[in-house]
Amino acid sequence: MPHEPLRNLGGHLGGEAAAACANELRKRSGTETPKPKTPRKTAGRSAVDVDRMIREVQDLHARAAEPATTIEQIEETMSRLEPLSKTMLVKVAQGIELVGMAGKRNKECHAQMR
Repeated sequence: MPHEPLRNLGGHLGGEAAAACANELRKRSGTETPKPKTPRKTAGRSAVDVDRMIREVQDLHARAAEPATTIEQIEETMSRLEPLSKTMLVKVAQGIELVGMAGKRNKECHAQMR
């Protein structure tokens, strides 16, 4: 094979030098790795401060029986829990001492928290 000496190049050079050399060879030979046409998507969910959500739900839970607490406040807080992942939702549920939520679906967790 014509590229056989290049395979053993990494053993003679340090890791960074071998990588730099390999990248230079790819550029010169035209076999550079193509860039993706669209940016890769990460988690798809917006970043949510779970600790803040836990504190808000704990506060709402503590004052839920007070006459000043309205259904609208409860619904508004619950609607902000909708985009949370399962792991985050379980953490919020544990914050108000609801256990066993890991085995339930998100809709069931929401219903229990209401």
